Amino acid sequence: MKNRGYNLEHNYGHGEKNLTHNFIMSMFLAFFIDQIQEISCYTFKKLVEKFKQKSSLWNSLASAIEWVPLSSWDQFYYLLYYRVMPPESG
Repeated sequence: MKNRGYNLEHNYGHGEKNLTHNFIMSMFLAFFIDQIQEISCYTFKKLVEKFKQKSSLWNSLASAIEWVPLSSWDQFYYLLYYRVMPPESG
């Protein structure tokens, strides 16, 4: 997982009770969710293809999620892919 953009290092949590375990479980959960997205979400697949490196995708996700009020992941992925707000639905 270290070479796939998840930044798993052997020294997470040195000196803290259960911190290492919690970090690793959080990373496994993130990895699992990403795998489900890649299998089941067409828009997410297109984003992965466009960004080529997942670390670039994660950086865009992190910066956009702070300032964009959207009601679904599809709208969020649309924004990241096309760099414009998604059309209003309804």
